[in-house]
Formats: sequence, structure tokens, C-alpha cells
Amino acid sequence: MGHRRVAVIDPGPDVESHVRAVVNAVAEAEDVRVLLTHGHADHVGAAEAVAGAVGAQILGVGIPAARALGDRETVETDQGRLVSIDTPGHSREHVAFHWIEADAPRGEGSDPLEEIPTLARTWTMGEPDLVVDLGTQKLPATGLIDYLYIDKELSLDHDVWVRAVEILPGNLAVVHHILASVIYPEAFTSPIETEERWLDGIFAAYVPGIETETFPEGTGRILPAGSKLRFQVHYTVTGRPETDTTKFGIYFSDKPAEKEFLIVGPANSEIEIPPGAKAYQASTERVFNQEVTLYGMFPHMHFRGKSMSYEAHYPDGSTEMLLSVPNYNFNWQRFYTFGAGKVLPAGTKIVCRATFDNSSQNPFNPDPTKTIHWGEQSFDEMLIGYMSLTYGTLGQRSE
Repeated sequence: MGHRRVAVIDPGPDVESHVRAVVNAVAEAEDVRVLLTHGHADHVGAAEAVAGAVGAQILGVGIPAARALGDRETVETDQGRLVSIDTPGHSREHVAFHWIEADAPRGEGSDPLEEIPTLARTWTMGEPDLVVDLGTQKLPATGLIDYLYIDKELSLDHDVWVRAVEILPGNLAVVHHILASVIYPEAFTSPIETEERWLDGIFAAYVPGIETETFPEGTGRILPAGSKLRFQVHYTVTGRPETDTTKFGIYFSDKPAEKEFLIVGPANSEIEIPPGAKAYQASTERVFNQEVTLYGMFPHMHFRGKSMSYEAHYPDGSTEMLLSVPNYNFNWQRFYTFGAGKVLPAGTKIVCRATFDNSSQNPFNPDPTKTIHWGEQSFDEMLIGYMSLTYGTLGQRSE
């Protein structure tokens, strides 16, 4: 690139070909800084690999290795001075970098990133049996975007069983998460009783890193004739106007499932995390009054989440640690699954214990001076212990 001092802003995903291209682009520079605006994996995943390859310092927010920049702190490059500016987005730890001199000129030579082929987003299991288009959404450049709720008719004239689902975001840069739930016709009895559809009974979910959800063998979800889907969509801003057209794919099964595959989410909405608290603890629990087969666990907190565990308390008085996540990372959330499912006897209580770090030592903390409560935005907090399961076991008739 012909410059001695350069900055790489949001180096992108941790993909070998991508990392190699970024490293090659700055290999001749003597002083490289890696600057991070926020913590999404598709923006910062390559940061440590790039920094390690060229001996760069990581500055900004998003990962523990980054040194935080103060508001209006400057970073010098051969092409001008970059100024760090605290900018609110879907979380308050976001920063932007303003290029003061020369109106951000382009460097000489070809752009090595243009040589990387663009991979179109495609369905991982082939074309679905039913595709639901959520429509094109136009998003502002800055500010907080309230959750968007979209209802979609499925136009099913008969009951269908579903073996897999996939949410295909149209614009990965702006889709923070998407949840889908079923609105059943009045004459149909829901397979799960729920007062909050986004906790118990979720039909499908997308967060960065999640894969196509194929239900375990012998299980599935039923969509009765006349069903609708309701989507909860959480968008983030990028600093420029964006659009998104997300699609939802449904794969039908050619036979009824033995058991309905369900998601439940015990939650604690009463959390109150004091300013500066380094190890605030809270919990939530769920008692299963009938036998269940547990397939997976999905801990969910926000930026102050530090750790979470799932512990089973059995009717005979014994306990078992089912899952311990000692280093929770909001930017990489996943289901932790049992291969064939784990049978829990009737009367089992699952206790989810969480620890939150609201101190200044938490590099992800948007603001350690505030008391934090439950809320939808990422600078608020949540404590949800999602679980995927069936009532009873395969080959057994449900009660």
C-alpha cells in the first residue's frame, strides 16, 4: 500500500483466505494498528490473527485483547489522523473513527479484498419446501431501532410436520437476532402453555453463528392448517442507511413426528445489577412435572454476562451439573447439545445460575456507572436459560 503507518478498521471474519488478504495488504507497513468499532464476529473475528501476523496493537472495543480508546482519542496514520468517537448503536460501547485530514483518500494500487470472491448466502440444506419472505426493511444510519414484529400468513390448507428450519438474513451487518413463533388457529391446542411467546414455544431463532436447526430424529414441529408466523426482529445500525430482506425456510417431513420438539426459556426479569458490581449473581429455574428428554441448552445474557451454569436437581435429592459456561461471550451464542438427548425424570428442577460483571474491568461493559435492569437492548441485561426438549421419550406416549 506504500505507507509506513496504517490502520486496519474492523478486519472482518476469521476466515483463512480473508485473513491472508488483509495481512498481505499491510505486510510492508512498519506500524500497523487494528481498530475495532464493536464486537460482532463478522467484524472482529480476524483481529487477533491479523495483529499477531504483523505485530499490530489492537485498539477499540469488542474483544478482551483490545485497548479501549477514550472519546476523541486520536490514532495517527500516514494518510491522516483518525479520531475515536463514542457512537450509540444497538449497544453503547460502539465507536466510530472520523478521518479528519484529506477527506479519506483512497490509497494507491489495487484493492486486495476485491480479489476475494463474494459468496452468496444460500440455503444450507437446499431449497426449502416453504419460503417466507419478511419483506424489505429500510434502516436508518444511526440511533436505536425498536424491535420489529412481523406477522406472516402461511396459507397452509392442511397440517404439516416440520423437520428443519433456517433463517437466512439478507444483510448480516444489521441483523442482530430474529425469533419466530407460531400463531395457532383458534381450534388448535398449542403443544405448550406459555404466557410469553418469546420464552416458551419459540419455533426458530437466528443469532450470529447459529446453524440450520434440524430437529432430532423422531421429533418435529407441527404447523396446523391456518397457522401464521410472528417474527421478532432486532436490527442494529452501521453508520449508513441499510436495507435487509430476510427469508425463513421451512423443510417438511414426509411423516408425523413421534414427539413435538419444543423450546422453553425460564427467565429472571427482576435482575438489578449495581454500578461497578464485578460478580453479581442471579438465577432462574424450571420444574418439569413430567418426564422430559433434554436435547440442548442455550444461555442468554447481554454484555455484562460473565458465566452461566445449568444444574439438575433430581427427585431423589441428587444433583448434576449439565452445563457450565465459565467465559460467556455475548457475541458468540450457541446451543450446547446432547447427542441423543438426556432423559430427566418427572419432578426434576433445572437451576440456571448466572454471574454478571458490571465493573470497569469488563471490556464489553457499555457503562459501569449505571444500575442495570432487564431490557431488550444490548446495553440492558437479560437472564434466560433456554432449553430444547420433548415431553416424554421416543417410543413413549405423551401424558
